[in-house]
Amino acid sequence: MQDVVALVLFSIPGSLATLPPVAADTVQASPVPVVAPVPIPAALLPAGVWLGGGPLALQDTTKRKRTTAVEYSSFYNTRLKIHQVLSWTMLPLFALQYASGSQILEYGDAAPDWAKDIHGPTAGALAGVFAVNTITGAWNLWDSRKDPAGRTRRYIHSALMFIADAGFVYTGSLADQAESDPEAREQHQSVAIASMGVATASWLMMLIWKD
Repeated sequence: MQDVVALVLFSIPGSLATLPPVAADTVQASPVPVVAPVPIPAALLPAGVWLGGGPLALQDTTKRKRTTAVEYSSFYNTRLKIHQVLSWTMLPLFALQYASGSQILEYGDAAPDWAKDIHGPTAGALAGVFAVNTITGAWNLWDSRKDPAGRTRRYIHSALMFIADAGFVYTGSLADQAESDPEAREQHQSVAIASMGVATASWLMMLIWKD
């Protein structure tokens, strides 16, 4: 029995040596083909994108709005100067009108001579100031219609002065009736004071409100 086992063990290395060698894997893997990127047609690119021989670059396509120049007529500054100078005469004339009118309203025919003497001329002077300033102001308002700077301020000022103009016209229409009718006299004074207040507020607004 021992002889049989020894014979088997002796024969194993020889049988292992006779095993055929394992063939090496000599099959070479096929190279993976490199696919070049397909260029994108320029017509399909969004605006501002271009191919500059490298990565896509984005150009600055933001359009900056140009400031539009506003042209004024050659007499704009002349009209503005006239308008400003006459506006400073408005308050003294208002004071004279109010003082003389109050005397006439309170005393009637017995009012002081100075009140009766200056009330009519100061009313005429105010009518002239407002007529000239209405023309120069409306003309310059039209000239500056395309200028956005100070537009809101100009429109509010113009609207208030037109309201004051209408009030003074109505005040003047009551003048003859106010000489003999106490009720018309009261209305004459009330409308005149209201118109003075609107005009003064509009004038002060132009002095204080600066753009």
